[in-house]
Amino acid sequence: MLDGKLPSYYTTAANITYDNSISGLTSTNVQNAIDELATNLPTPGEEPEYTIREIIKNTPGTLSIDEVMGTVINNLGQNSNIELTLPEATEGLSFVVMLGTTSPYRFKFVAHDGDRIFLKMQSSIINGSVGVTSTNRCDSISFNTFKTGDTYDWLAVAIYGDWDVVDLILQ
Repeated sequence: MLDGKLPSYYTTAANITYDNSISGLTSTNVQNAIDELATNLPTPGEEPEYTIREIIKNTPGTLSIDEVMGTVINNLGQNSNIELTLPEATEGLSFVVMLGTTSPYRFKFVAHDGDRIFLKMQSSIINGSVGVTSTNRCDSISFNTFKTGDTYDWLAVAIYGDWDVVDLILQ
């Protein structure tokens, strides 16, 4: 017996209490929480708040903080060398690069002045600009900021492709 109830009592979702203090849901049992989530699904054609935005970058430039907050960056239509400068590294920045165009051109990320990009390569981490010398469809890499003392830096982790340190920076 649990709380004076037989085990079979807890096989019904409506009988299982739910702590809604973190989720923000109004429900107080599991069944109502499921129903509330199902009721709050976006209408077809309506963009939900949690959609990951895709940003097309096929010309050189500087990325804004908005462009590196939970986004996917794509090089669709790239026809020249691309160098993208990251914004100043601050808490909570994270994005993924998924290249959609195969080209003979370079696609490179450079850190904002005073910041560093660390590329995770097998069992070591190297500091420098990160990129590919030519792009292949589906090349992908993730970038996240992390605290290093009193400041933040970038950590890049290659997912697929020949990502490498383009300009080595000695530490």
